[in-house]
Formats: sequence, C-alpha cells, structure tokens
Amino acid sequence: MTTFQDVKHTLIRNDGARISYWQHQAPESRGVLLFIHGVASNHTRFSEFLQHTELTRSWDTLRLDLRGHAASVDRGVVGIDVWCADLCALLDVCGYARAVLVGHSLGANVAAHFAQRHAARVAGLILIDPVQPQALHWWLPQNAARAALKAAATILRWLGTAGLHRRELTALDLEQLDLQARALLAQGRDADMERLYSSCWEDLKYFPTATYLQDVVQVFQPLPLQVAKVPALMLLSVGNRSSSVELNRAYAASLPHCDIVEIKCNHWILTAAPGTARAAIEAWVMKLKQ
Repeated sequence: MTTFQDVKHTLIRNDGARISYWQHQAPESRGVLLFIHGVASNHTRFSEFLQHTELTRSWDTLRLDLRGHAASVDRGVVGIDVWCADLCALLDVCGYARAVLVGHSLGANVAAHFAQRHAARVAGLILIDPVQPQALHWWLPQNAARAALKAAATILRWLGTAGLHRRELTALDLEQLDLQARALLAQGRDADMERLYSSCWEDLKYFPTATYLQDVVQVFQPLPLQVAKVPALMLLSVGNRSSSVELNRAYAASLPHCDIVEIKCNHWILTAAPGTARAAIEAWVMKLKQ
C-alpha cells in the first residue's frame, strides 16, 4: 500500500461559489486523474481507492465535492451544465490541459458530458456504472417526475435564499460507511446494505434537500452520444437492480474506444468489490498512452 496524502484547496468561482477540492502531486507525473462522485455523495467516495492504489506514484490526482455537496455546499442552481463549467475551471486553476476523468454513477454521466463539451481536455474516461435514465422505474412517467422534482427544487431554492434552510448538515464519510456496508454483505444482508446508499431519507441527513432533488433531476438527462474520441474504460456491475447491464453495454459499444470490465456486484462497485475495481482501473491506466 502506498502512503497517500492530498491537500485541500478552495476554488472561488466568478459567481462566488466556493468549490472544495483535494490535490495530490506525484514526484514524476504522467498526468492527472480527476475523480467525480455521484448523487448525494462527496470526495470521500474515492478515499479508499486512493489510499491503496499504486497509481498515485506516477499520477497526480484531483477530487472534489461537486457544487452543492458537502464542503462545496451551495443553495443555488446545480446540475451538469454548472458542474462541467466548474471542472473546466478546476483544471485551469491547477494548470492541467487535459485529465483522465474517473466518475462513479452520476459522476460517470458528468464525465461523459464533460467529454462531449470539452473534448480537447479529456485524455481518457473511466466510467464506473453510469446511470441510464431509461432503466429507472418511477411511479410517474419520467417527464412528469422530472418536472415535479424541478419545481420542488426551485421552491426550496427560493426558501433557502430567504434563509429558510437547515443550518447544520451531518458530514458523510463514505470510507467509513463502506465498512458498515461490507459487514452487512458478509452477513448476506444485501438489501440492508443497499438501503444505506439508496434511501433518500438517509441521503437527506447529509445534503440540502434542494441539492438532492436537483441531483435526481440530472439522473434523467440522457448520456451523450457524441463524446471525445479517447480511450475509455467502463466498469459495469452485473447484478444491479438500479441500472441496466444491456443499456450500459450498448453505450460502451457506442464509444470510440471503450473496454468493458463486468463485475458481479451491485451498483456500488467501489464498496462491494474494491480490489477487483482497483485492479481493473490500474491495469487500464498503466497501458494508457499520454
């Protein structure tokens, strides 16, 4: 295991938003890996991976709390457009022309959208179980559900601007939560494990309600079909009730140069199969030409 440390910084955007990010610089760097978390998550999603991977010996790393999340809490509008602009600004301030983007769940969707909009800034894509909106099941038609969520989020943003919001939010350490989840998996309590990550009532302990609703709205945004012609790796969960193996396979096939590694686990690949995921990512990155 490597000795890993990264340093917290703050990026202040033109609109005053404060984006917290953590940077590690390798002694002899091949480039930078930029890690993007998903819905109701934060930068600690990748803490365990970074502490154990050998990649930090030869790669710089950046991970952030997306605007609206954890240390980047914000009561305004968030979504893929804003997040992609923030990522571009982050690469600028850190002096990186290009990055290999590593995204989990909605973070994988954000990475794909970034590659569509800023192709010249992408050296590679690692997509860990992207979210396919066609695979989601709601009691309302998707268009109606999305409209209702957007309306609710807008009202809550207005209330937040008026000062009507929770003053304190509980900090979420996903590295510690993963330990609890693995204990449940070891007992065969898979459903209880999944509830730790998929219950909206659990998520709302840690995030502003308006941000959470806006996150869910972004899940309905289709993955882009035109992305940078760069090498890609997709880690695909097999045995996942919240997504579609077939749709993700088809999406991988639509990318110009995409390898697929299928892992028998649920959607939280870095939780349920950390060693398998780490080995696949390391092998792929080691072969990447810069």
